[in-house]
Amino acid sequence: ETPVTAILIGENDRPMTGQTVQFSVADSGASVNPTSAQTNQQGVASTTLRVGSTGGITVRVRATATVEGVTVTGETEVQVRAYGGINAIVRSKR
Repeated sequence: ETPVTAILIGENDRPMTGQTVQFSVADSGASVNPTSAQTNQQGVASTTLRVGSTGGITVRVRATATVEGVTVTGETEVQVRAYGGINAIVRSKR
């Protein structure tokens, strides 16, 4: 299991609180749980990446949020090892 966080940042680099972030993976054999999470006071939403293998693979993780009718998406590749984590940053700029 690998922790994944998305940071939702709005105008003036302010964290966006109480927003729903949807997490998904593009690779078979991998999943995230939960598939959606609310951002906290720091604009951070978290999930856990699970893969069928114990490590040594690359998985693409996507974080998507819709704020005031605007959808923003961040995607990153995660190198899954026995230990570790990643951070995906999702920015909303108008």
